[in-house]
Amino acid sequence: MSVKTHLVDLNSDKKNKICLNRRCYYLLFFMPRNQIEKEEMKTRVLKLKNQLYNESYMDTHKELAHKYLNAVLNIIEEYRH
Repeated sequence: MSVKTHLVDLNSDKKNKICLNRRCYYLLFFMPRNQIEKEEMKTRVLKLKNQLYNESYMDTHKELAHKYLNAVLNIIEEYRH
């Protein structure tokens, strides 16, 4: 699947920065070319949960991240397709 990326100016926009355990990550915005299926989105979120599980963060941060990823999965379940 090809994806068109829009890079964020890392110096000027602090809203796109997430820091966990002294590591900072910058959000990148993607503009998909096609519609995404419900199952594909669920798979992508589950991959994120798996990556989070394998990372070495503090348990409290991981629990909070899992909580919100589970909320995303619940929202996805509200859709029909």
